[in-house]
Amino acid sequence: MIFCSSLSSASCLRRNYCFFPRTYQLSTSRRNATTLSGTGYLNPSAASKDTKHQPYPFPKTPRPTPYEIFHLPTSASPADIKSRYYDLVRYHHPDSPHARVQTPCPNKRNTRFQCILSAYNTLQNPSSARASSTAWGHYGTGPGFDPYMAEINRRRRTSQNADYLRQRRQAMDEKERHREQEEWAKSAGGPKERIMIGLGVFALLGGLYPSFFLYPFQLDRMHQDAVANLTKARNDAQEIGHLRREEVKKRVREMKATSKDTEELQVEA
Repeated sequence: MIFCSSLSSASCLRRNYCFFPRTYQLSTSRRNATTLSGTGYLNPSAASKDTKHQPYPFPKTPRPTPYEIFHLPTSASPADIKSRYYDLVRYHHPDSPHARVQTPCPNKRNTRFQCILSAYNTLQNPSSARASSTAWGHYGTGPGFDPYMAEINRRRRTSQNADYLRQRRQAMDEKERHREQEEWAKSAGGPKERIMIGLGVFALLGGLYPSFFLYPFQLDRMHQDAVANLTKARNDAQEIGHLRREEVKKRVREMKATSKDTEELQVEA
């Protein structure tokens, strides 16, 4: 079974990142530990001296297996694999002096280092690597290889990785926004805004209070005043009408008395 293809550095790097995103992400965090572990940081002069005697050169075969990359037999124990992984990282890390002197091309260094990471992941989890066909089936080898299913699986993993990164970025943005809001609320801006909001609400209630509470009472009072004035006017009209009728009756009696006296005087004359 064959592990890694060296067709092009960019394609190999992209494929390894798609199939081993977790290993690719952890590689940057392990950079300092792996570069400075063991014998420590090596200067370029020491690397140039040890270039011809590098104990674990990268295989020159087109498609090396994980055991060929690690220079170990198939019966190697997990401890031997882990120890050899540290040695390979020390020599083949893209930022190490050994790798820079032996492989000047940065793309080629990155490609080889990603192949080492993928091989280590495969050796550590051989069952999952075979089940997912990430170590072998992707490169078109093996009796049961299906290129269409391999492409579908690759696209699905790429989509899942993009969704994961997007969700993680959204969660980080949400967390950062909450943190900024909490810091702003604890600073002088929070109390000032709360005071301004309180004053605005108080002013709004003060402006709406006459319309919603005083105006109905005012309408009721005006209605009662109108009723009282109308009742008073009606009573006054009745009283004045009665007085006028009495005056008219009195005037009629006087006129009748005057006309009677006049007739009597005319008869006597």
